[in-house]
Amino acid sequence: MISIILPVYNGEKYIYNSVKSVLASNYNNYELIIINDGSNDETENIILKFKDPRIKYYSKQNSGIADSLNYGISKSRHEIIGRMDSDDEMDPNRFIYQLKKLKERVVLVGSNGFLITEENKLFGKTNMPILNYEIKQKILNLKNPIIHPSVIFFKKSFIKSGK
Repeated sequence: MISIILPVYNGEKYIYNSVKSVLASNYNNYELIIINDGSNDETENIILKFKDPRIKYYSKQNSGIADSLNYGISKSRHEIIGRMDSDDEMDPNRFIYQLKKLKERVVLVGSNGFLITEENKLFGKTNMPILNYEIKQKILNLKNPIIHPSVIFFKKSFIKSGK
């Protein structure tokens, strides 16, 4: 099982499609933990329209994305954590592909992504590193080697790392 952590702050414009893309996943053994980080728009009303038992909804005072992610992980029930952002959508096979990779003795799996405009028009694709040495090189050059909302990882590895 996977605990999917989705923090949101004033995400009324995109949250519906983001949640809908998770619910359309071809992998169904998950809980979706949505943390409303003090939104003052229609975000909460949009989220509460979803009636799916896999959704666990929490609302808290605004404290930023890092705190919201840690809060979500503290509420998670499963050993594998998946990430989503409120303005992103995912491929329906994402978790099927990523779980296969996670079984290859790695602690984190990410992906590339498509870049879309606010009007939902494709305008590019990311080219993230996939080999260990490429990832290390990005880190050494102070560049981010992962798309954060595309990752899944083992919760115990995250906790062991000290957050």
